[in-house]
Amino acid sequence: MFIAIGNFKLKEKKQLFQFLRLSKKIEQQALKAAGNVEVKLLGGSLTNFYVLSKWESVEAMQNFSRTGFHKEAIARSKDLSSEIRLIYFEGDQDLTKKEVKTMLHEDERVRVLKFN
Repeated sequence: MFIAIGNFKLKEKKQLFQFLRLSKKIEQQALKAAGNVEVKLLGGSLTNFYVLSKWESVEAMQNFSRTGFHKEAIARSKDLSSEIRLIYFEGDQDLTKKEVKTMLHEDERVRVLKFN
């Protein structure tokens, strides 16, 4: 199984509604996607959110990430986010929100995207 976790920092509070609406559409898409095991928005603050998803295979995860609302979110990421932190890895553990936050800020494998 593969686990993907992310942290999204919005540029401004006024983008909260757009982000949450798009996140809900992505969640619904993921729940219907082949190979999805679990997906959830872990919360955060008004401008800082954590997400987690689990996949049967890295191929299933990659196929999902390049389609539908997720593809739209990638295209809009520069407009909505000031920073995105991402990591995916093989595993089957259940991660707490605290573990997700720690990993996204301390693990050397994390990919950090910064936007002006």
